[in-house]
Amino acid sequence: MKLPFARIHERHRRLLPPGHHQIDRAIVVACYRYLLGREPENERAIQEKREIESVAELIRHFTSSSEYRRHSIIRYLRSAYSSLYYKIDYDIQDQRLSALFDRIKQQWARLGDQEPFWSVLTLENYLVANLEDSQVREFYESGKLDADLLNTFETRNEVRISRAICLELGCGVGRVTRHLSGMFSNVFAVDISPGHLEHCRTHLSRQGVSNFAPILINSPEDVRRLPGFDFLISFIVLQHNPPPIQYFMLDTLLSKINHGGGPIAVRFKSLA
Repeated sequence: MKLPFARIHERHRRLLPPGHHQIDRAIVVACYRYLLGREPENERAIQEKREIESVAELIRHFTSSSEYRRHSIIRYLRSAYSSLYYKIDYDIQDQRLSALFDRIKQQWARLGDQEPFWSVLTLENYLVANLEDSQVREFYESGKLDADLLNTFETRNEVRISRAICLELGCGVGRVTRHLSGMFSNVFAVDISPGHLEHCRTHLSRQGVSNFAPILINSPEDVRRLPGFDFLISFIVLQHNPPPIQYFMLDTLLSKINHGGGPIAVRFKSLA
């Protein structure tokens, strides 16, 4: 039994007798089946869930569990594996590539002017209307978690990352850049948005960071002119671009890794 969640509140309201506040058993079972992909452990588990304050809290209880996150990833991978093959055009002529680049540049330039922090981490706290000094500090501190993944990457793969020159593709306002500056001799902070890049430059300068170079890219040709580097890093950036731009970026940038440099760390948005 799988109930559409758009109707679950209405169904719950209709099932409850006047003055009764216990969640209907069928809704609890539906959450197990739809959200976790399995039957409830036993009747006691069902009864415990029925005592939760509301259907909204019940759903939050399920979706915040580690089991739900694991099940979501497995379900996604299964659907992706069994989906039909689609041919993706990724190698296109320069004229079309430039047109795509211009469209993306306009979108991110607007976001950089209007919502520079929220466009990086889409939490209401980081909207300009809600932003306070404490939230700005929290925002920049969160970048350390991403930067520290490089140490995990080295350990897990038994490799040593060259700590000379790092190129960060899509640096945004410098959330991760600040922490990368303490891990590499030099950091090229590359972005397509003037507004984001200005925030990055201002923040790092205020922090006394001097081993970084902000680089604005306005066209595919600017990407081709980027200097060589030893390590490429890009967090939750490429998925904002169509396949031809993704292909062009990686194909161009990988050719610029210095001899003895590498590997790369490219992270798409989490599936969980």
